Amino acid sequence: MCGRYVITSPPAAVRALFGYPEQPNFPPRYNVAPTQPIALVRLTDGKRAFALMRWGIAAGLGEGSQDVLAPGQCARRIGP
Repeated sequence: MCGRYVITSPPAAVRALFGYPEQPNFPPRYNVAPTQPIALVRLTDGKRAFALMRWGIAAGLGEGSQDVLAPGQCARRIGP
């Protein structure tokens, strides 16, 4: 089962930390639950980019899936 988490850093601080060009304005979230959209940073063509994706595990994940499967500290362990 996916866990819940919080994101309380302001958008400018997250942008400064990860260095992506977009300037999204997302509110603090104190109880992010599975199936809710989340703010994340991903590599696209070798560059960091901001994206919104659905948090959780979906049955039948296939090519083109837009679901996030694990928090960052677990992604390396379970990823390809």
